[in-house]
Amino acid sequence: MREAGRIAAHHGDEGQNSLHFQEISADGSLRGFFRIMERTGETVCFGVCPEKPEGIALAEAHAAMAIGHHLSRQGIQVPEILAADQQSGLILFEDCGDIRLHDIVVAEKKDGRGFSDRLEGLYNQVIAGLVRMQWFGGQEFERSWCYDTPEYDPELMIKRESEYFLHAFWGDLIGGEVPPGITEEFYEIAAHAANGFSTLFLHRDFQSRNIMVGDEKVWFIDFQGGRIGPPGYDIASLLIDPYSSLDELQQEKLLHNYIGLLQQHIHFEGRDFLRQYDYLALQRNLQIIGAFAFLYNKRGKLFFKRYIIPALAQLCRLLNTDALRPYAILRGVAAEGLALAKKHL
Repeated sequence: MREAGRIAAHHGDEGQNSLHFQEISADGSLRGFFRIMERTGETVCFGVCPEKPEGIALAEAHAAMAIGHHLSRQGIQVPEILAADQQSGLILFEDCGDIRLHDIVVAEKKDGRGFSDRLEGLYNQVIAGLVRMQWFGGQEFERSWCYDTPEYDPELMIKRESEYFLHAFWGDLIGGEVPPGITEEFYEIAAHAANGFSTLFLHRDFQSRNIMVGDEKVWFIDFQGGRIGPPGYDIASLLIDPYSSLDELQQEKLLHNYIGLLQQHIHFEGRDFLRQYDYLALQRNLQIIGAFAFLYNKRGKLFFKRYIIPALAQLCRLLNTDALRPYAILRGVAAEGLALAKKHL
């Protein structure tokens, strides 16, 4: 907090003694989040700091700085970086408030409005912003900014998504044995997922809890994992997001809108995009389940427990589509995993 006070003072405030620091709970991240406020209650900025000012945690902060500045220069709807410290990794962002797209989804459903006109308008605004971020964010993007990997490729799909699901969910949470033949299915799925254009900016965690809403405008956060990748991955992340649980008709309508907007920048055949999209959605679904199982089972974050079953149900639906039905081993694991999760979770 002393470092935050020093940067805030340097940025033009009177110093730490005149400030109030409000800690904000994180979802699955190990980073620290806090709001810096005047004693009067007026917000100064929103702070993010790494778990430790070293190693991969500091590299992640440096990626957030570089990518954040780049996206701002490109006119993307991200919070402005007001100040940053390379040594500590602390970043002070423009404060976008506390309301996430997910919060509005929950409120609309609770009030019986479901996927209301307001939500449809917000989602269409998000999709338009996503297309701009993918297209303009990919221009002049430096791969050296990436702290993790510079692009989304089959090796990442297998190690960090398919096998993540297999070990964190199927093995560690459910206690299942690795079924013979599933590795071969994972390699084939990754090959299909990589078979398409892959030259745009990829956020890689583009879901409703990483989209802030204020005055009916949206901002995108948590972009530090950005890299080069296929456009279908981020739109899949948004549409199959278990936090929101959009039904198939809503997903199809929004995806059609997205394709039309993207075709204004790139010429491609819709059927070719959709062929790759199915596999990218599957990859994202596996990543989601692996992450939720790990965060709940290993880190004790109970928040994620309630979303494991919806994510598994979505996985089963995907694996019963024409394109993905041939993966019988994975389909069996998903079906058994869903049944066991319903029984024990």
